[in-house]
Amino acid sequence: MLVENDSAIITSVSDALAKAHFRVQSAMSARAAFPLIFKSPPEAIILDINLPDLDGFHLAKELKRNMMLRHIPVILLTSGMDFLDKMRSLEVIVDEYIVKPIDLKDLVLRTQLAIQRSQSNLDANPLTRLPGNIAIVKCLKSKIGAGKPYAVGYADLNNFKAYNDKYGFSNGDKVIRFGAQVIVQAVSKLSPQENFVGHVGGDDFIFVCGYDKANEICQMITESFDREAPKFYSDEDKQKGFIVVEDRRGIVSQFPLVSIAVGMVSDEGDKFQNLGQINHSLTQLKKYAKSFQGSAYVRDRRSLAAQLAEFTWGPGSSAGSSKVLDSIASALGSYLPTQLNDIIKNQTITVLFQPIIDMRNDDVVGHESLVRGPSGTPLEFPDALFQTARTNNQTIDLDILCMKRVLAASQEFHKGMKLFMNIFPETLLEEKRFHAEILSDERARDVDIIIEVAGSSRANDAGNLYKTLSRLKERGLKICLDAQVALVGNGLRLLPELKPDYIKLNMMQYKEMFNDFQKQEEFFRTVQLIRHSGSEVICTKLESRADSFLAMRAGVALGQGFLFARPAMVPQKIAP
Repeated sequence: MLVENDSAIITSVSDALAKAHFRVQSAMSARAAFPLIFKSPPEAIILDINLPDLDGFHLAKELKRNMMLRHIPVILLTSGMDFLDKMRSLEVIVDEYIVKPIDLKDLVLRTQLAIQRSQSNLDANPLTRLPGNIAIVKCLKSKIGAGKPYAVGYADLNNFKAYNDKYGFSNGDKVIRFGAQVIVQAVSKLSPQENFVGHVGGDDFIFVCGYDKANEICQMITESFDREAPKFYSDEDKQKGFIVVEDRRGIVSQFPLVSIAVGMVSDEGDKFQNLGQINHSLTQLKKYAKSFQGSAYVRDRRSLAAQLAEFTWGPGSSAGSSKVLDSIASALGSYLPTQLNDIIKNQTITVLFQPIIDMRNDDVVGHESLVRGPSGTPLEFPDALFQTARTNNQTIDLDILCMKRVLAASQEFHKGMKLFMNIFPETLLEEKRFHAEILSDERARDVDIIIEVAGSSRANDAGNLYKTLSRLKERGLKICLDAQVALVGNGLRLLPELKPDYIKLNMMQYKEMFNDFQKQEEFFRTVQLIRHSGSEVICTKLESRADSFLAMRAGVALGQGFLFARPAMVPQKIAP
């Protein structure tokens, strides 16, 4: 694959490679290259650092952090040696680089050598002897489009680096071999007719199994790992349940015992069209699983609640189908006070979480809590649920119930994980009740609560709301507002005084801004205004990697949206 926007270079390089018996596919932009690479991964990628839509550094970094593509050699084409400092600063790793003007014979030779190195390194993992990336890609490509249901899991170990630092690489290798053994045994036992386990590298594994056995396999992997893992620790550490490790900077930290996280996707026959879609779903689900305590697995599901996530507090993504929109419109026209009373009495509220991601490394730093009413009813939709509560003068009762359910579900997260909790203005203005029933709850101490003002555009008493929020900040709580509220009217006037910790910026209004320079300028100005006020920006409803790159270029680190993960219940409650 040649990614180059100079047609003359495309012609000369393609001709030289063709004479060396290569088949060459070319693209003139990163946007054009991505789908081609994902659809049919090449044996090598030659990449110019100067592309019209996304520079080659970011494209190379994206390719190298993709578990399905990281084994493919990347050769950078550059106009001079000054690119090395930028490459180091961006932590970009490539296999070769060639300075223009291009010596075509040198390019052909380096391409051949890079491919040879890649293939010799990836035939099998020397530690576990499991198949490597070439076999993994071949296996997954055979599943795509075959029309048969299958499931794919991505597993890696939690707290493994800390274990390595304390117990050494030799013992670390034993833990990796143990992890491989646990996965192989579970897949082989429960899915004997259809199974594959590959070792991506380090402590990362891919496995393929029967569609109907996926949950049982994940359950067996997590339970077996947790049962046997303590044997790799000293009696003292085993009894404590954690280890103490000092890093190179002299900082001493506690780490739980090593555990395993599994992201699982399944395809009924036509869900995935290329490796990139599988990789994206697996990576985000696995990171989601890592945000929980101990071993856990998360399986991709598309329930009605998940489809409606973008409509949580109002209009959302254009991805919603007309059928879903019609259902929402019908629900918003419903007034069901009796059903609402039953919901509050029986506490039939379902809690979902959508992760907040540090886009620089795709780590989960927190979760936004979302609630749903009883499945299959009009009050499943949160807007309809709270609209009924508001009409029936029960907003605060319902809000308090939702927060208690959120706190109970959040106990599965790591201690101190950021929890963005949607709270209505009416509830916040009832400070004594809010403090007595929520902030005084012992479960609130295990998470870092960020008060996300829900439906704040409907606040009738903006002045008192801001005073209340200021008092909560003085108590040490953090505040998150929506940009549509914070940057207009009273919100903009009071912004310098309140200084919310986070402001969420809905990316639907900037969707695909890489094609619209006017949108980009507006986005950069808005981000600058928010950061100037002392708040951190969270870009929400992100759906494309290109938009996330532009957000990071503007200095935004935190993102949320379907690009990273759909809302889901805690892993233990996810059903097949």
